[in-house]
Amino acid sequence: MVLPFERSLFGNERINAPIRKFVPLLLHFSTVSWLLGGLTLIAAANWFERDAKLATGRSVGSMYSYGAAANLWGTRRLYPGWV
Repeated sequence: MVLPFERSLFGNERINAPIRKFVPLLLHFSTVSWLLGGLTLIAAANWFERDAKLATGRSVGSMYSYGAAANLWGTRRLYPGWV
C-alpha cells in the first residue's frame, strides 16, 4: 500500500521517513474502525430502538463503503480483498 501511495503523491521522489511510518498507522486505524463498526452493529441489533438501529446501520455502512472505495483506489484494480 505504501508504494502506490508514494508513486501517486511524489512521482519519482522517495517518500520520507515520517510519512512512511504514518501510512501503516492509518492501515491499523482502518482495521480498528472495521472492528468497532461490527461491534456497534451487534450492539445496535440487541439494544437500540428502531430509528437508532437505522442510523447506526447507515453510519457503519457508509464507513464500510468508503473503506471499499479507498481500497479500490489504493490498489487500482479489483482483487478478492476489495470486497
